[in-house]
Formats: sequence, structure tokens, C-alpha cells
Amino acid sequence: MIGVQPQVLFSRVDNTLKPKIEYLQLLGFRGSELGELLSSNPILLTCSLNNTLVPSVEATKKIVNEEKDLIKLLRRNANWIIPYHRKILRNAAFFQSCGIVGSQLSYLCIQHARLFVMRDSVLRNYVSRAVNMGFCINSRMLVRAVVVISGLSFDTFNRKLESIQSCGFSKQETVQMFRKAPTLLQRSEKNLKVKIQVCLDKIMLPKSMLVKNPVILTLSMEKRVIPRWRVLQLLISRVT
Repeated sequence: MIGVQPQVLFSRVDNTLKPKIEYLQLLGFRGSELGELLSSNPILLTCSLNNTLVPSVEATKKIVNEEKDLIKLLRRNANWIIPYHRKILRNAAFFQSCGIVGSQLSYLCIQHARLFVMRDSVLRNYVSRAVNMGFCINSRMLVRAVVVISGLSFDTFNRKLESIQSCGFSKQETVQMFRKAPTLLQRSEKNLKVKIQVCLDKIMLPKSMLVKNPVILTLSMEKRVIPRWRVLQLLISRVT
């Protein structure tokens, strides 16, 4: 903690450090949990208690209702969210206007807090790209699409789509596959091509099957897909 924020050593104990630690304890952080939180997020001790820390926590409470989720959020992302409570509320309101509410909004904030501190224009661009690819506002799949799109550069995103197309799928089929399983594009291009080849050449699945069920390509070939295929082959052989 001191290695990252050495100015902590110059802080007044009674007026600066103690009130913040007591506030964090009231939120539910105790013992080693408090130590881990502060060592990974020393900004909690250097920011203003009343002007930054408390408003930021109150802002995130409106997004994550459960105490355990708030603790998880601060432990993972305090450095991301503490300085930007106004932006967090603004971006949260935008997500809610897109139908991302309740547990989905909470999940998004805990797992992908960076989205809540981005510029409005960038965030709107991600949602706009998802909608242009066929994802509907108020759809539960919109969250997954935004997460994937925001995690890839524009060029990388398009290159992965083209990589799937190079395996014999049309552009429309490729977009359809992404709509059904957005996390498909979180795999590397090499990984995608290998899985597609295994499904088409070894297991002999028709392309239409992968278009309708692209989630198959997100599973482990060695641990799930091929073993199940072998069991199916065994059952078929016994029937025939």
C-alpha cells in the first residue's frame, strides 16, 4: 500500500486515516479483508472521505443492493470507481435506459466496472454497435454483447468475425452465431478455427448445427464435446 501511495505516511491518523478505516469497517470489511482491500486499493486512504469515498460508495449502493456484492465490488474495483461517482451514476442511468437493470446491472458493475467510468460517447457507441448487429434493447443478451464488444478493438472484433467466415460461413451466419453466443469472440482466432475444424471434419456436424448452436464452440473440445460425441457414437452402435 505504501509502495503505491507513500503519501499515506504523511496523513493524520485521527483526522484522516481513522475515520476512513472506521467507515470501511462499517461497510463490512474486517481483519485481513480490510488489509487486502487497502493494500490493493490505497486510493481509499488518500481520497476525501466526505467528498469522494462516501459519495462513491452511496452511488454504487444504488447499483448493487447486497452487502456482499458491494464488498466484492470495492475489493475488485475500488481504484476504478472511487474517483468517479458522478460518472458512475450517469452511466448506470444509461444502462438502465437500455433495459440493463437489477441483477444484470449489478453483475456488469462488479465484473466490468471500467464500463461505468467510460466517456458517454464511447459507451453509447458500444451499445449502438450491438444494436446494429441485431441485439435488442431490453434483451438480456445485450449485456454480453456490450462486454465482448468493449473488450476488443474494432479491428480485432472484425478480424475474428472474418476468421469464422473463412471456415465456410456466410457473413449473415457469422453474425447470427455471435448473436446467439457473444462470448464466442472472446476465443482466439486460432482456437476458433481449430474448434470449427474438429466439429465439421471429425465429428461431422453440419454447418447449420453450429449456426443454430454456436455455444458448442465455446466449450472445451477435449473435456466436453469430443467425450460426449464418443458416448453418442457408442450408443448409436449398440442400437444398430
